[in-house]
Amino acid sequence: MGRNGRSHRLGGGGLGGLDDGVDDLFCKSDDEEDDYPPAALRLPPAKPKHVSEILQVVAHNFLVAKKRLISAILRQNYVESLCDLFKMCEDLGNRDDLHRLFDIFRTLVMLHHPRILDRLFVNENVLSVMGALEYDPELIRRPQHRHFLENVVVFHQVVILPQHILDQIHRSFRIQYMKDVVLPRILDETTFTFLNSMIMYANSKIALDIRNDENILKELYVNSTIFSP
Repeated sequence: MGRNGRSHRLGGGGLGGLDDGVDDLFCKSDDEEDDYPPAALRLPPAKPKHVSEILQVVAHNFLVAKKRLISAILRQNYVESLCDLFKMCEDLGNRDDLHRLFDIFRTLVMLHHPRILDRLFVNENVLSVMGALEYDPELIRRPQHRHFLENVVVFHQVVILPQHILDQIHRSFRIQYMKDVVLPRILDETTFTFLNSMIMYANSKIALDIRNDENILKELYVNSTIFSP
């Protein structure tokens, strides 16, 4: 624990919702999806009976119409819909559909789009995403990523940080965890490089925000003076 005793769980949604103004860690503009043409693709309803169809549509367009797929996912808030769908399928215990959802979420990561990556790892969605990625059909034993993020990892603060910096730190850690622990076996070199770039950008932004915050710097100085030998 940090010397001032401030700590909380790092992986789960314990921080509460994100403010709209700091929602996008990796995106410079809220209008970034406007770089893509209006979506002509209408994604299937996010219902258990459509899981196979969703996987077919996502897999097909990933190969032949990636920009159209990205635009449809963003404009239709489909990440959130898929997270709700995962919860329904897990409650139903349909293992085949859960395996399909693993493939769907893995494909979303491999789209290499910063805004989609951002949406996957916000507090509201991250546990559903990690839950879906537990159902790798090639693994004999299901990993416990959600348990690790909710109950094992603890974030310690030496100084009080603003909420937007905490959100950045949490999402950066979650992406690092996914890259190094959840999906390293199946990531291609391009996706691995993309995730590394996103983590480096996030960490640089965190350092810059701390450097530009006089209150944080003052508290760091005070603490270093108090606890110095």
